[in-house]
Amino acid sequence: MISSREFWDAWENYSDVFSVFDSGAIHQVTPLIENISGKEIKTVCDLGCGHGHFLPYLSEKFLKVIALDFSTTCLEAAKTRCRAVNIQFWHSDMRNLSPLHDAIDVVISVNSILPINTSDADRIINEIFASLKNGGIFIGVLPSIDTCIYLGMLKMDKLIYDGLPDSEALAVVRQEFAAAQFDALVGYFRDDPRKPCQKYFYSFEIEHRFKKAGFRGIRLE
Repeated sequence: MISSREFWDAWENYSDVFSVFDSGAIHQVTPLIENISGKEIKTVCDLGCGHGHFLPYLSEKFLKVIALDFSTTCLEAAKTRCRAVNIQFWHSDMRNLSPLHDAIDVVISVNSILPINTSDADRIINEIFASLKNGGIFIGVLPSIDTCIYLGMLKMDKLIYDGLPDSEALAVVRQEFAAAQFDALVGYFRDDPRKPCQKYFYSFEIEHRFKKAGFRGIRLE
C-alpha cells in the first residue's frame, strides 16, 4: 500500500483530488480570517499547504506566512504559484512541529489533516496546539465521516431508483464500502483506490480531540 507521503509526492494534478477551493467550504474560512484583529503583524501557518492555493491570500493578510507540507512535490508547486517575499516554505511532517512550538499566531488547515489512524490524528492536533502562541487561533476544514455515509446513501438511492430491490442495493453499497476499508467506529475510509486509507472525523469527535489537546472556545460550523 502506498503511503500518504508517496501518494502526494507522485500526484501531479492536485485539482483532481482537492476541490475545496472551488467549493463553498473555503468561503466559510475567509470571513473568519478577516475577523482576526491585528493580522497584519501576525504569523500564520498554512498547515499542509499543498500546491499553495491559499498562499496569495494569506500573504496579503499576514505579516509572515509559513507554508508547510510533507510533500516536496507540493511545496515546489506552491513556490511556483506564490513568490511573495513574506512566505517561508517548510518541508515537515505535521506530527512533529517542534521548531514552531509557541511561534504561530494563527494556524490554517484546509482539508490537510488526513491522518491514517487515530493516534496520528491526536499527534497532529497536539502539535498544532503546541505551535500556537497563547491566545492563538486554529481555523480548519476537516474531512467529515458524514460525507462518506452521504455518498453511500446517494449510491443506494440511485440503485433503487434504477430498479434494484432495496436488499440488493444495500448489498452493492456494502461491498463498495468494504472495498474502501470503511470503518464507522473509527472513521476510516479510502475514497480513492490510488490513495491510502485515511481517517475522517465525526463532529463530536472533533470537539473531543481538540479539547483533549488543550483547545478552548471550540466552534464547529
